[in-house]
Amino acid sequence: MKFIWMVNVVSVLARSLLRVTFVLFFYASPSTSFATDGTGTNILYSLEPTQRSFDQELVLQLHLGRYLLSESFIGFASKGGTLLPLSEITYSLGFPIEVVPSEGLAKGWFLRENRRFSLDYARGEVLIEGQRLKFNPGQIELHEDDIYVHTELLMQWFPVEFAVDYSRMVVKVDPQEPLPLQARMERENKRASLGGKSTTEASHYLREELPYQFINWPYLDVSSSYGLNQRVDPDSNSKERENIWGYSANLSGDLLWMNANLYFSGNKANDIIDVRLALTRKDIDENIPGINITQVSIGDIFTPRIGLISAGTSGNGLEISNFPVSRSSNFSTTDLRGEMALGWEVELYRNGIFLNSLPPRNDGRYEFLGIPLIYGSNVLKLSFYGPQGQRREKTQVIIVGSEQLSPGISQFRFAAIQPGKDLFAVNETDKPKTDIQYSLEYENGLSNNHTLTSSLTRLFLNDTQQTYAGIGLRSSIFGAATELELVKQQNAGHAAKLYLQTRRLGLNINASHAYYKDFSSDDVTQSSSNSQLSSSELRLDTSKTAGVLPSIPISLSGTFDRFESGRQDLSLSNRLSLHLKGASLTNTLDWSESRQDGISSNRSATGSFLMNAPLQNSLRARASLNYTLAPTTGLDTARLTLDWNQDSNKFRFGAGHNLTSHDTSYSFSVNRLFQNLTFGFSANYSDNGNAFLGASLSFGLGREPRSGDWHMQSRNLSDSGGISARVFMDENLNGRYDEGEPPLEGVRIAHTGRDKSGTNAQGLLFLPSYKGHRPVDIALDLASLEDPYLMPTRPGINTTPRPGRTLLVDFPVSYTGEIEGTVHMTEGKHSKSVSNVELLLIGTNGKTVAETRTAFDGFYLFSSVLPGEYRVQPSIEQTTRLKLELMDAESVSITAEGNRVSGIDFKLRRNEEKSPTQQTSKLNAQADEKKSRSPETNRLLIVER
Repeated sequence: MKFIWMVNVVSVLARSLLRVTFVLFFYASPSTSFATDGTGTNILYSLEPTQRSFDQELVLQLHLGRYLLSESFIGFASKGGTLLPLSEITYSLGFPIEVVPSEGLAKGWFLRENRRFSLDYARGEVLIEGQRLKFNPGQIELHEDDIYVHTELLMQWFPVEFAVDYSRMVVKVDPQEPLPLQARMERENKRASLGGKSTTEASHYLREELPYQFINWPYLDVSSSYGLNQRVDPDSNSKERENIWGYSANLSGDLLWMNANLYFSGNKANDIIDVRLALTRKDIDENIPGINITQVSIGDIFTPRIGLISAGTSGNGLEISNFPVSRSSNFSTTDLRGEMALGWEVELYRNGIFLNSLPPRNDGRYEFLGIPLIYGSNVLKLSFYGPQGQRREKTQVIIVGSEQLSPGISQFRFAAIQPGKDLFAVNETDKPKTDIQYSLEYENGLSNNHTLTSSLTRLFLNDTQQTYAGIGLRSSIFGAATELELVKQQNAGHAAKLYLQTRRLGLNINASHAYYKDFSSDDVTQSSSNSQLSSSELRLDTSKTAGVLPSIPISLSGTFDRFESGRQDLSLSNRLSLHLKGASLTNTLDWSESRQDGISSNRSATGSFLMNAPLQNSLRARASLNYTLAPTTGLDTARLTLDWNQDSNKFRFGAGHNLTSHDTSYSFSVNRLFQNLTFGFSANYSDNGNAFLGASLSFGLGREPRSGDWHMQSRNLSDSGGISARVFMDENLNGRYDEGEPPLEGVRIAHTGRDKSGTNAQGLLFLPSYKGHRPVDIALDLASLEDPYLMPTRPGINTTPRPGRTLLVDFPVSYTGEIEGTVHMTEGKHSKSVSNVELLLIGTNGKTVAETRTAFDGFYLFSSVLPGEYRVQPSIEQTTRLKLELMDAESVSITAEGNRVSGIDFKLRRNEEKSPTQQTSKLNAQADEKKSRSPETNRLLIVER
């Protein structure tokens, strides 16, 4: 009854809060007032920008088929779809539409110039091809950086379909009409087929590697907390109060030419509790030069799971491997381990389906072991929740079924570790100390479908050294992945296990059977009085539709174990998930029993229910129930949490009830994000008298390497890499910064989401929040250059940021010039202007810098031409096909001041006798300038002058 009363109270409070918020919004918000602009037209919506919290941002990519249109931009989840930035989407699709967020306006055209587009946010209307349309207020949000539009509305406005894949954070574009950029992409691919390189599938910027350093200034996250805790002794009813003070820090950067991560924590009582240091060197795209390995880890590391032998452990050790970095820990499972701040909890999702959660730990670590994987793609997302409402996410993708090695290719992994022993022994009184454990894994590709595996492991089991030798065969046949493992234990028995993974008729099937004979290991624990003989597992994953409901993921699994005494253990598990309008619902049932001589015993059935659902854009609810079905029936625990984000403030209300101890607990916390730090306050109370009041302070810190200034922000930094950009006028055109060259202020980097910071007076811009180990393009936002004739001589770079490391990037800028002229056709004594002639601008290296076509009057223009020596010539492919001969040509020069070169005119004449070879010599063109053209290229329009 107490719990029901508590839920009713929370429900009433929530409804009252929503009503008050609605009343305040309706009567106080300027967005609901009706004004006019002086012409009698109603102003429906205020131009006051919408404020959303950082946690609501979705970092997305824009894909058109196999092409990447935009590497990274910000969107927001909304009811029934996603809000996307209008300027980013239209720019990526090649629609020349200018968006002015401060005025709530957008204007331009799409596909063709007669298909006009105009948006007026304040009046709540859009004009498309002469048709005036209205929109609902929830479908568009005005932000400081852009106008964010719902995907459904974008599909109404433009002939383009949008589909958002949240598991990959990708927006897929499906044009209903051909886009101009598609034709350009096809032309680039045709050039690539002739020996060039396509610039649409990968970055067209030059690759900039980030070299490892001996040591550098690290990025760090600092968190400290202080609290007053009250405990009530249930027997004596006496109260005990204590002050709790703790801190933790996480640092990342380069050390000894590796990437280092240092974590330490402590409290007032014990000073430093934990210190962990790990040095790692990873190369995802290519092996580390010279030594043919993909990963080296030294220090406090985690060793991987080895099937039938080792469950994996943590400690002080060394690991060397050339296995793929994204490889799973085992054939059908994987492990996720890492560091997290004290007091945080974490939830695990696979392809959007909730799998497990972990409460806060005192050692600042999280461990998810034996995570089940399905055949194909597995997107594993970790959602971290802080004590004051903070939220962070990490994502990892693992592909199962593609682990076969090519014939003759070998891979290995070696690990040596002392379990339970940290590199720095600051608090080891309760940690076991054993000798070093070793493991060596080796794989060799026998054919395209078969890989030989082997392993040799030495570990300590019950303080006794044990050695294991294993051999196996991994195969891919008939659309299924299989693996057979055989392991021999020295001076003991052996074990064998067969795995199967496949997908049939929409059903993911994972099955395995293991056999043990006088065998025990770290992975297979045995009782001295009743050894296990075999273990069989089956897991089925699928999705089913039910009427109007969306697809429902279903998971069924079972395990059957047999023992030497004749005992049989059976366990079954079922998980149902539902995703509906942004809400995630998951229910799990676990059932188990033992049978001995036909008699059932130890039967139990438990279940859990988890809900994570948005109530409004800024209000989210999380609820959980744990219950028992056998041997007794009843509700064990229940908890409800409401997260409310209001601008930079995060509020959390929580209530829970334990029906076993009959205790009800309440919690409240607030988290305030300032520009440079985050401050939190929390309070907990239980009706048994226990209570807690606490405050916390956290921030991220990074150093700008050029100026030496320290950058402090409210969000974490240790998982991020950064860039230090310098923008300057390259007066001597040597492509590098020289003393005295003037810096440019206020220049921005393109595609940085909501961060619109510009360079300072020294021309420097420090951006430390790029996700680590994810390739990005770094280029200037050309619109931020004050003079339209300014252009960077270095268009951009492609790099992979590394946690704690800053890349120095220089962007030389110079004035650009223009080249203009006309093209005439001479026939005898007559000269006529000719349109549709394709002209190429050729650099001194013989490569095409730009291309254009003559207008109706024969006029052409090359704009934004960087300083240098050039020549202009017609396309050799066009002139050869149309049998035209170039009569005269002229070289041009663009100076550092950005001059305009006029009067570069050309005369063409028809010549039926000239061969293509003679034309090529005459034009002095390069063979690699060949390209396919549309049919309109064959038509020249001649105008009488």
